[in-house]
Amino acid sequence: MQILRKSTQVIVRVGPFVDVGDGFTPQTDITLSGNEAELLKDASVEVDISGRTWAAVTNCRGWYDLTLTIDDTDTVGLLTVVVQDDSDCLPVFRDFQVVGAVPFDELFGGAAAGIAGALATYDPPTKSEMDTGHGLLATEVKQDIIDTVADGIQTDLSNATDGLGALKILIDAVPTAAETQAEMEENGASILDTLRDDLADGGRLDLLIDAIKAKTDVGATEAKQDIIDTNVDDIETAVITNAAGTDIAADIIAVKAETALIVADTNELQTDNIPGAISTHDGKLDTVDGVVDTILVDTNELQGLIASSKIAAQVKGLDDDVITSAKYDESTAHPITTAMQKAGTTLVTAAVAADGSNSTTQFKTDLSEVTDDHYNGRIVIFTSGNLQNQATDITDYDGTNKIITVTAMTEIPAASNTFVIV
Repeated sequence: MQILRKSTQVIVRVGPFVDVGDGFTPQTDITLSGNEAELLKDASVEVDISGRTWAAVTNCRGWYDLTLTIDDTDTVGLLTVVVQDDSDCLPVFRDFQVVGAVPFDELFGGAAAGIAGALATYDPPTKSEMDTGHGLLATEVKQDIIDTVADGIQTDLSNATDGLGALKILIDAVPTAAETQAEMEENGASILDTLRDDLADGGRLDLLIDAIKAKTDVGATEAKQDIIDTNVDDIETAVITNAAGTDIAADIIAVKAETALIVADTNELQTDNIPGAISTHDGKLDTVDGVVDTILVDTNELQGLIASSKIAAQVKGLDDDVITSAKYDESTAHPITTAMQKAGTTLVTAAVAADGSNSTTQFKTDLSEVTDDHYNGRIVIFTSGNLQNQATDITDYDGTNKIITVTAMTEIPAASNTFVIV
């Protein structure tokens, strides 16, 4: 806060003024006449300063020099400059402290007067003098601390209720080694006397030992064994001699008879010609195995025929016009085509459609069939293009997208290449 001399004209700087819109762009066209400009004096006095001298500070955008007259600074106390216009800039205020002429001159007067004059004639101490004074002061401070701590310890030692005094009383109450030894000997003798009394005839330990012996006495064990023997005899009598026992015995005899019958049946089964029957079945199984082997041989031949492109070679001479024609003409068709037609085999003719996903294992077609897997297991033979006369088997058909998936071919089919499905 800047200090001003009472009733003295002075130029003060006010700012920064920034744009009310963004809050940071400096305003360089602020005028007091177009804004609310007030001077707030102590004791709630307000003065309109819109007519005061006002000039922008050079090379410091947003700051302005304001000239306060002797009437503006005629009241001692807080003085506030307020400039605001919410349509142009954010509010700006600046506080000053007005003091009387005498104290102001004492603070900010010439070299021969006031504090400024005193400072001009002040001779500060040397470093050596300051170190010596600091050392003496530090020593005195440390001694004061030591004295304070010593007084506190002395006070605690004299206090028997708490603090070090109470601790001293507790330490004094700890028995000496001789006292501890005497106490142990006295208590030990008392414990031994009690143990001897308990072991004496009729004592607590004596009675306990007698009870344990009674529980483990041989005579008591024999008596329990006699009870067990009696119970077993009663069971035997009930099973064998009385009415209920007769029924139980009969049931046992019946079970034995049934067991004998089961054994007889088992022996009979063992004498039957089960091995002969099994031998007959083995012969039939051998016959079946031979038939299956023959089927496997034929199947392998067919697979070899497909893999080696023999079918493609046999239809190499097929006329493209005949194959791709919707009309079959036996007089101009290849013999294999004729044989397939007579055998009821349906030839499907189509062409490859352009698609970025075409590869050696799948390609898009112009087929009209919409059923998934419709051509699975059949053979596709190319009749034009870079795959002409090459044949491969169809492993999947996507009826929605008209895409055929095949066993890998040597090249990617091109768009418009024709083929037949047999």
